[in-house]
Amino acid sequence: MKKHILYISTTLPTLGFGSSVIIYRHLKRLKDWKVSLISFPQELKEVHGIPKEWQIINIKEKKRWWPPLRYGVPALTHIRVTLLFKECESHFKKNRPNVVLNHFGKNSLLAYALSKKWNVPLCLILHDRYEAWAKKEIDKHMTKDMAMKILNHASRIWSVSRELAEFYKIRDSEKINILPPIPQGNSKGFPIWRDDFLKSPVVGFAGSFHSHQLIHFRNIANIFESWGGKIIIVSKKNNEIKESLKDITNIEYFEPFEKNEEVINFLLRNASCILIPDSIDPRAAGSSLSFPSRLVEFSQLGLPMIIISQEGTALSNWAKSHKWIGYLECPDMHSLEDKLRMVASKEGWKNMAAQSRNIALTEFNPDSIQEKFEGGLMVA
Repeated sequence: MKKHILYISTTLPTLGFGSSVIIYRHLKRLKDWKVSLISFPQELKEVHGIPKEWQIINIKEKKRWWPPLRYGVPALTHIRVTLLFKECESHFKKNRPNVVLNHFGKNSLLAYALSKKWNVPLCLILHDRYEAWAKKEIDKHMTKDMAMKILNHASRIWSVSRELAEFYKIRDSEKINILPPIPQGNSKGFPIWRDDFLKSPVVGFAGSFHSHQLIHFRNIANIFESWGGKIIIVSKKNNEIKESLKDITNIEYFEPFEKNEEVINFLLRNASCILIPDSIDPRAAGSSLSFPSRLVEFSQLGLPMIIISQEGTALSNWAKSHKWIGYLECPDMHSLEDKLRMVASKEGWKNMAAQSRNIALTEFNPDSIQEKFEGGLMVA
């Protein structure tokens, strides 16, 4: 008989970027597991690619007679979670899950309540501090005390970085595993050096960005101007970048692709290097403790990667521990130009690419990451 896993969050696992696609990949790779998802009606409009065999339980988040949520009023939050709990429980009378899985911070209150009442393990994926992404009202009501209660109750916690796990000071450190975001992988193989990398180097960037990262695009474009080099950017926020960098002519913009493998293939064809700037956003709590999924994702290309991150972040600590050739802490134009010249030389390119290929095949290998995830589920 198949084991049964129930995933609860305020966002469904789906194709795309961020935590949603990471959860999607883990669940999609599970063998001999029944997968159920708790969903709210508005979420189904925003997802695609969910396998037909996954059970989707639609829960109405609001009903006329339910009390309103009032920030700072724990009693009302408790009532709302209890009502959501009863809605969920009615769907699992005959086939209760063996495991409840939750992306910590997103409907963790409900996941905790179900795990405790059913006496089944709660497994948490920890990508950020919960305050950073608590956008929905039900999530905003999770206090620090409640967060610690949930973390200490969990049977298994997969943290994206050691720094993030240590921040919470969880009592039982044995239940914590460090698990990188699982990448799409690359079925096309690693590229080889091409002479046009010397004549026309191309730095690729894909995904979301913060305004403080724009200076990196500007500086690289300015250095490349006399070299015949350029930047290619794949982002849903292209208009914002274009407006900020409208005086820059050697940047090309592309809209996001429908499938992640299309992004991988596009960058393989068109880029000679990948830019991984830090994602520290002063508005986001604890962003220095997180680890960029784009580093794991694009390591699969086997191209050189230039990593920019200030000292003391999880990304900086990782780059230093790996003696990353393309790492820059506080890049001035001179140090940035030195790294770009490496990318545009055959020997430098090969040395930098070799580092990317090594981590793609070892630490960031998607099969190995999935094996750690499934192993944690089995002992939870």
